[in-house]
Amino acid sequence: MKSLLDGRARWVSLGAIVGSLAVGGIAWADIPDSGVIHGCYKTLSGNLRVIDSSAGGTCAASETPLDWNQDGPTGATGPTGGVGPTGPTGQAGPSIFERALGNGDVPNDLGTIGSLPLPPGKYLITAKLEVAPSAVGSNTDDWWQVECSLVAGNDADNAAEADDTSDFHFSRAGTMSMIVTHEFVDSGSADVICDDRGDQSGPSDADFFDLVIAAVRAGDIQHP
Repeated sequence: MKSLLDGRARWVSLGAIVGSLAVGGIAWADIPDSGVIHGCYKTLSGNLRVIDSSAGGTCAASETPLDWNQDGPTGATGPTGGVGPTGPTGQAGPSIFERALGNGDVPNDLGTIGSLPLPPGKYLITAKLEVAPSAVGSNTDDWWQVECSLVAGNDADNAAEADDTSDFHFSRAGTMSMIVTHEFVDSGSADVICDDRGDQSGPSDADFFDLVIAAVRAGDIQHP
């Protein structure tokens, strides 16, 4: 008879435990409450239980209410990390080089009338000058034909101006402009080279004025 009663007692206890777990499972569905966990602390025994306040759960008179956040407070800021490796050097920004070379005589034989020294880099280079007869006479057969080149390494641009329209030469002037791109691997120069191919019987019959050579250093040269 005692064994039968003991067996029933065990089944009753097991059912109570399962029932408690089921109820507890339902209660846990609303825990935590907006990030806050509500609990009750048994002052005498030190037992702690979690309650669902939204379902009406409260602490008994012998218990002390105790709340805590699901997420703890933010920790202190850690030490600053070490300095990372130096990144690659960026491309040099644009630089402008310019030289005003003024006036002079255009030689009969091909020669350099102006130069702009440049450090290594990639450049867009321009040159501009005025040309005009050295002297004007009412009855002269002198005439001028100036041809110039802007040369940078193996790159060049050409321009020409002439006054060979008649035996009577007016004070005609012309403007010459040239442009070229070039990459200098080492330091070099952009040169304006000219000659007067007109009347070769005496000194040159042409002068140049306001010669200016300018260069803009760029990051890259593209030839689409």
